[in-house]
Amino acid sequence: MKALIKMMKRAHLVRSFSLSGKKGDSPIYSNIFFLILNLAFFGILLLFIYTSSTGALVYEQSYAKEIGLLLDNAQPGMKLTIDFSDALAVAQKNKFNGELVKIDTNTNEVIVKLSSSSGYKYKFFTNYDVSSGFVGDKFVINVKGVQNG
Repeated sequence: MKALIKMMKRAHLVRSFSLSGKKGDSPIYSNIFFLILNLAFFGILLLFIYTSSTGALVYEQSYAKEIGLLLDNAQPGMKLTIDFSDALAVAQKNKFNGELVKIDTNTNEVIVKLSSSSGYKYKFFTNYDVSSGFVGDKFVINVKGVQNG
């Protein structure tokens, strides 16, 4: 009989450490938590699909790399012309009116931005002084020479 009472007391202790019958054991809490995680996951997924569908990311990468590689292979005195009509169409579609291309000769970076996001940066290696700008739907880069410093 004493052993039975001891076992019952032990069972009570074991039961007190488990979640059965406790407030947090309700299946509704686990369902709500699961639903919130699913909503967050699918929300992030839809945001990625939306930003990818604008096409800005692909064009930003493509044009930044193209300009950077052209600058790496350029010689002083060259005039480089790039057709930017596709990128201009994407920027108009995204209603972006800011600076589309920036060539930073201090950090040797080309930054192409076709939407309100941060844009795409691509490093180049040459140390040329360049001037650039748009002529219609063409982006023109004038390579002047080696930059001092």
